[in-house]
Parts: sequence; C-alpha cells; structure tokens
Amino acid sequence: MDKIAIISTRLGGIDGVSIEADKWAETFLSLGLLPIYIAGDFVKTNNIKKYYLIEEMDFYHPEISKIKNYAFNLEKFKDSCGSFNLIDRIEVIKNAIKKKFNQVLAEDNIKYFSVENALSIPLNIPLGIALNDIISEHGIKTITRHHDFYWERDEFLNNNISAILEKYFPPDINLIKHVVINSQAKESLFKRKKIKAEYIPNIFNFKILDKPKYDYASSIKKVRDLLGIDRRDLLFLQPTRIIGRKNIERSIYLVEKLSKKINRKIFLFISGSPNFS
Repeated sequence: MDKIAIISTRLGGIDGVSIEADKWAETFLSLGLLPIYIAGDFVKTNNIKKYYLIEEMDFYHPEISKIKNYAFNLEKFKDSCGSFNLIDRIEVIKNAIKKKFNQVLAEDNIKYFSVENALSIPLNIPLGIALNDIISEHGIKTITRHHDFYWERDEFLNNNISAILEKYFPPDINLIKHVVINSQAKESLFKRKKIKAEYIPNIFNFKILDKPKYDYASSIKKVRDLLGIDRRDLLFLQPTRIIGRKNIERSIYLVEKLSKKINRKIFLFISGSPNFS
C-alpha cells in the first residue's frame, strides 16, 4: 500500500484544519493509500495509526514564534540593529526541519504529500520553505490545501519578507496540485499568482449522526432547555470563529430570509470566539 503524508503545523485537534485533514485521510485510505501524519504538535493521537512529531513544525515553537515576530513587526525588526539576523535564523530552522523530515522519508517510503495550510499562510516560515525544498528535491507529488492566504490577513500585510512570501506561500511548482475551499480563493490565487487551483469545499459528514454513541438529539435538547428555546423553533449552526472572512453576514441574511419564508423563529449559533484583531 502506497503511503501519503498528512502534513501541517498542528493536527489532531478540533480546529478546521485538523478536522478536514482527518476527512481527507479517510478518503485517501478508501483509495488504497496509507495516511502517515507529520506535524509539530498533536492535540490527540488516539485516532491516528502512525505519526511523526517534528517540534520545529509547530507554529508555537519558541524559535518559530521569534521568527514570525521579527518578520511581521517592522519596528521590532528596525530596533534589533542586526542583533537578530532574520534570514539566517530562517535558514537554520529550515535546515533542521529538512534534516528530520528526510529521516522520516528514509524510514517510511512515503510516495505522496497532502499539505494542510502550511504553504498558504506564513505561521511557520521555515516550514513553508523546507516543504518546497523537500517536494522539489525528492520529486514528491503533492496536494496542498489552502484554507486561507496571507494576503487575506491584515497581520501579514506589513512584513520584512515579501520575497519569501511571494515565492513560497504558496509555491508554484509542477509537482503541486493546489486545492482551495471556496470560489473566491480560487479567483484570488489566480489573480495574484496566476496559479490554477481546484475548488473542493469543506463538507459535513452526516454519517456520524447515525452512530449509536452519538446522541445528538439529547445534546440539542440540553441546548434548548439551557437557553429556553422552544422545540418548534429551529437551530442554525455556523461552527466558525467570528471573523470577517467567515462571512457571518451571509448566515444572518440566510436565517432572516428563511425565517420569513417558513414563518418560524430561527436561532443562529456561532460556536467560535470573536477575534477583533
């Protein structure tokens, strides 16, 4: 059975990237590929058969946090007066990641990569460069899934590494097949970098509701009782954070229109916390 590496900064959690990575891993398995997880941190590993931990891949790693700080803080970069050589540090950590990654490839004959967001936004700059090098040097066919891009986030717009961002996030090499989760991202990527991407949206696996251990009816009743919501009223869930790119306004508009159409009260639930940055 051929092996495919599921790669990201962090995996095994309940965040969108981890959840979607697991869905793709199940699909790869159904296609006859064995998923091997590689990340900088794992929230949990009980559902993962085989994984490798490379600590420098985690965006919370002290060195990675420091690099990100200097890369996207113009004043801090100026104040360092050469005491912190940003490019040198990126190179050192990139090489450390490559060394450990090459050890994994030597141990496991991994044929394909599936990269989750690590080549989309520069949370871990050395990792993005390292993955580009590894893919090119080993000739590994890769799917890279983009949940969002750095130019969509204000925090990345003022930076000291514009050439790196342009070249590696995401890279444009023949071995990589780019996948985006919405049509806007597909248009944005082509407009900005002339890179063509496949549009494959995130979807919910409703089959999990058929599992006997998943008592969703009881959970919904508890929510209704807690909030005093009548059983005749409808619940509409958007399981995202409250941030601009999640299009909360569209959900509000949809719920309002639907409520008027069916003449029933609808409660909109947004499960994630707000981000006012």
